[in-house]
Amino acid sequence: EKFENDKIFAVVNYHFTQKIGKFTPKIIKLNDDSMMKKLSDLMHSNVSELTLSNFIKLSISLLKPGNHCIISSITGSARIALCKLFSSVFGFNFVDLNEEEKVSFLPTIKKNVHAAITENKTQLFVMRVNESNISEYNLLCSIFGALNIGHLFTIEEIDSLVQKCEQTGEKVEINKRREWMNKFKFIIKCKCRLVIAKDCQIIEDVKIFDKVRIIPPTMDSICENYIEKQNLRSLFISIWEKIDKFLPIHHVNQFYDFIKTFLKFYDSPV
Repeated sequence: EKFENDKIFAVVNYHFTQKIGKFTPKIIKLNDDSMMKKLSDLMHSNVSELTLSNFIKLSISLLKPGNHCIISSITGSARIALCKLFSSVFGFNFVDLNEEEKVSFLPTIKKNVHAAITENKTQLFVMRVNESNISEYNLLCSIFGALNIGHLFTIEEIDSLVQKCEQTGEKVEINKRREWMNKFKFIIKCKCRLVIAKDCQIIEDVKIFDKVRIIPPTMDSICENYIEKQNLRSLFISIWEKIDKFLPIHHVNQFYDFIKTFLKFYDSPV
């Protein structure tokens, strides 16, 4: 038996209110029947032991206020999908920074950080890092690690944020601006999370990031997610092992595509 089946893992989820520094804590069980049903409904499948184990590890890291993490695993190991699942379960706005062009990269971060400050929306920023976007990774470390909000907002924009938060049109004096900048940094720390899926060697600042080791999917775990009958799981694996010998590229995601294609054209439960 896997350890996830023997214990209930629980974490504290902090729901931050509009009032700065105020929050409502709630104990969340990560692998009880209620959570398993929620995961199954969101995934439209069963929840394998491997998927559950990865979800627990990611959740324990990201539900800590101010915490960020680097996901360590092979390319194609469903790291981004796992982050999307986490976001759906816990109500984070999911922002895939790899979908942004260079010209929209910083404006996208700025827009969503602005929403965290003014609309109380928790944000999950995710980026796959390779040799081509190291500079963007360093920028993210500066924004979310060192909380250098000067990358995002000019003095005029900070003053506008202050006026919006205070609901006033009065000119913002330097002392008030300094006080509010510290408040904005606190809000960003509480309501924004950053996940890096690394595909190359990078400098990993332990002061900023947890390291979360994700176990890549296997043929068994894929079958556990999508195939109910045990004898059919073995049959699909046996068939794929024969097909795989004739393919130029070998990756477990091809087996996932094989299973999903079969299910697409087969209406009855398997």
